[in-house]
Amino acid sequence: MNENNKIFKSPATSRGLVKLTKEKLIKVLDDSKTFNHFTRDEKLFLCKLSNQLVFNKKGEYILHEGEKGTSLFILLKGEIVITKNINKSITIATLGPGEIYGEISVFLHRKRNSNSVAKKDTISLEIDMPLMQKMGDVMEKKFYRLAVEALAIKLDRTNDALVEVNNALLKAKDFSIADLHSNL
Repeated sequence: MNENNKIFKSPATSRGLVKLTKEKLIKVLDDSKTFNHFTRDEKLFLCKLSNQLVFNKKGEYILHEGEKGTSLFILLKGEIVITKNINKSITIATLGPGEIYGEISVFLHRKRNSNSVAKKDTISLEIDMPLMQKMGDVMEKKFYRLAVEALAIKLDRTNDALVEVNNALLKAKDFSIADLHSNL
């Protein structure tokens, strides 16, 4: 079989079988702005990590709050929602292609602090720390850069959300987030 037509299959842990050729995977990487600063050779190397591809069907949980987290994921195709189990499950973010998830538990060495649920059928690249270290210094630094950028974007979104919550509190009860800090 021609290397470009090699079919990557979903791992046994994922439901369903998704067919993806090397050529299609390269196109996914090329189309993702996340991988713009990766060279062609680095993208070809990522294609060799086909056993690191995770396929999920719409509605399927990818990560569960409270489980041990040893890998971060880069969403290549589809859409996921991040939820928290507070009284009932609430959505805290929606992520699209190129976004990273699962990184907080990896870098802080703690259990997952949220769920990740496929909003559409998804394909993600799973990267654990030993694999990242095996990729070599240049690619490892690129993945760390991706993670830092992802965390900065999430922090920015959180700040915006806090401003909205603060404004709603002020409007509703003449109470602000700053009042919480003074009571601590």
